Amino acid sequence: MNIILSIDYEIFGDGSGCMDSCMVKPLDNILNLCSQYGALLSIFAETMEISAFQASNLRKSEADLVCQQLQQASKEGHDVQLHLHPQWQDASFSQGQLNPLDSNKWRIANLDIDEQTQLIKTGKEWLENLIRPVCADYQCVAFRAGGWCIQPSHSIIQSLQENNIAIDSTVAPGAKNNSRADWFNFSKAPQMAYWKVDTDVLEPALNGIYELPITTSKIGILNHLGIILDRMTNDLPPHGCEGSYSIPGVNESRLFSKLKKLSNLGHVMLDISTMPANALIKITENWQRKFPDDPDVTAVAIGHTKNFSTRSALEFEKYLDWAVQQNHQFTTYQQWLKKH
Repeated sequence: MNIILSIDYEIFGDGSGCMDSCMVKPLDNILNLCSQYGALLSIFAETMEISAFQASNLRKSEADLVCQQLQQASKEGHDVQLHLHPQWQDASFSQGQLNPLDSNKWRIANLDIDEQTQLIKTGKEWLENLIRPVCADYQCVAFRAGGWCIQPSHSIIQSLQENNIAIDSTVAPGAKNNSRADWFNFSKAPQMAYWKVDTDVLEPALNGIYELPITTSKIGILNHLGIILDRMTNDLPPHGCEGSYSIPGVNESRLFSKLKKLSNLGHVMLDISTMPANALIKITENWQRKFPDDPDVTAVAIGHTKNFSTRSALEFEKYLDWAVQQNHQFTTYQQWLKKH
């Protein structure tokens, strides 16, 4: 079995959080663990926020550390791919402070196709300009929509095709979020390890780009609830990483938003930043059993640096140790594409 370890590399959606504490230090921790077990990591870099910090005289040093880390990770064989939260478009600073981001652009799916195409083009070029000086054969081939907000997906798929991006890895089969501002619904995703799409990310097609979904599984409502409660009471975010999950200008409390997300209770992603090792192992085994006729089935894990705590590191190391003992192979999006 193959495993893609992917991590969303970003601060908080409203612009809060420190890049060093929420991105650089947690990623260093993850990369060190990967190195110990011979694992490769695929980093979905939020290019818009990084470039916005680059353009700020007072915050440029933070972005420089991020860019150096991405280059070094690439030199060590890890993968860097495209992640976009379009509220960062036209981000600006006043007196060293980030001005409020445009919450009307929270969902990339709500933008018109020309804007989608341009944002993807800009993000891809930014990554290739950053990575190719240290890895000449680097290709930006994969995309993940910020907040999983890829629906409706027709124009986004077209924009990805126009920019020669071959893989979307946003869909988490069975997952849904009913929150008004950042909704998604993947409950009707096909029961396939991957598929091609040309109009809708949930409808397999003969041609188009690949949808390589995030691995999900049912683990039981009580088990899931226990994991959530344990994390709430016994876990802390990465040291110094503080920020808000609220969406500016949206009159929906975080509590109300969380209650809506309880519709997912019992159905989880292979999340290396929030799930204990025993759950990660069970999710991976369930995914493998789901596709018994595919010896090369690939499980895609997800995580967020801003959520990757000391506790996360302990559980992630147990998972890596198990995967190595099971002779599972770690791969990346670029490597996966070469075989398909």
